[in-house]
Amino acid sequence: MNNKILHTFTHKFTIVLGNFLAVVLTSQALGSEGRGEISLFITDFTLLILFTGIVSGSAMSFYTPRKDIFTISTIAYIWSIPVALLGTGILHVLHPSEYSYWLLGAAIIQSFTSVHQMVLIGKNELLSYNLNTSIQPILNLIYVYFYFEILEIRKVEIFIEGYFYSSLIAYFVSIFQSFRFYTTAQLILFKETTLEMIRFGTGSYFSNIIQTFTYRASYYVLFWFGLSNAIGEMSNGVALAEATWMISNSLSLVLYAHILNTENEAEQQKQTLQFVKLCFILTSASLVALVLTPTDVFTWLFGKDFSDLKIYILLLSPGVLLIAISTIIAHYFAAKGHYRINNIKSILGFFSVILCLFLFIPLFGKKGAALATSISYSVSSFYLFYYYFKQTKTPISKLLEWADFKELWTKRKDITS
Repeated sequence: MNNKILHTFTHKFTIVLGNFLAVVLTSQALGSEGRGEISLFITDFTLLILFTGIVSGSAMSFYTPRKDIFTISTIAYIWSIPVALLGTGILHVLHPSEYSYWLLGAAIIQSFTSVHQMVLIGKNELLSYNLNTSIQPILNLIYVYFYFEILEIRKVEIFIEGYFYSSLIAYFVSIFQSFRFYTTAQLILFKETTLEMIRFGTGSYFSNIIQTFTYRASYYVLFWFGLSNAIGEMSNGVALAEATWMISNSLSLVLYAHILNTENEAEQQKQTLQFVKLCFILTSASLVALVLTPTDVFTWLFGKDFSDLKIYILLLSPGVLLIAISTIIAHYFAAKGHYRINNIKSILGFFSVILCLFLFIPLFGKKGAALATSISYSVSSFYLFYYYFKQTKTPISKLLEWADFKELWTKRKDITS
């Protein structure tokens, strides 16, 4: 278990570091306005991947041990193209962009890559999965650095082109990594499997789609209020605070794969609480370190346009911590196929963030976006905590018992093997 966590955390850290350095490069070269354009592109990209992921995401990993892999992969490929086309068209109408073609290409490629990545997760090949997800941010960083610093060509287009090309390379690698699991080349129960995957994916990804809208609604509302320059500042504050989520993402991925491969309910709940406690300690420490970082460090890293980052981080931190912990519990429910509670949690977060954004931005300006986001994170997380302890009949006092937590570090046998 410890090796699984270490490998996953190391690769999550690599991804976060690559993305962080890209943020630094683009912020220094393009300022808050250019950074805001990139943030909107990434947000649009993320939304598209969530909709294509209805079939190419968790449904792939869930059905990999249960269905013919060639069949479910074909279904996911077919689903991804029209969904990406439709989604890109809608986004272009909502806010026209000269980068829509790049957005479409990157979304389709990433959707195809996700198909093979999910096969790796379904086969519990977490090391291969982690290696693949590290490729895109590292190559994109190299591409941006080469053009920005060596050739001194500093444009938003450079980042977006690099995003596409690095995604393409990750795709080819993912095919190579998952190829050995494709033992047939025929479609088996195609229609029935398609309907099953759509039903499963709709349930599992509905929460993710709503949650992503919640996480990034502030960008669009700031744009609506005419505070476009604040998007860059907000996005960098969010990037730093949410970088701590690599801890919860690493732990939840290991937990998810473990629950998929065990039927012992007591063991599942025990591991969930162990990971909740570990996540709380590590995430809290990371956020405290960020809050204590001097403002001069942020302006040195990102430039003079980002002098208010510390305030954003301070306002976001409580909600970010609660979301990190709730991510562990959300993956417990997801691995068991119980998506209704995650959906309700996400809906609560979405409506609360919209309400708070339109209330706090007029009152507090751009910093109201950070406050609104943190409050919505807290509302949705507390609901998930309540439901978990109620359904599992676990006493809340269990959170204060550390014997099982210590066992996580002393256990020698890798329970996921």
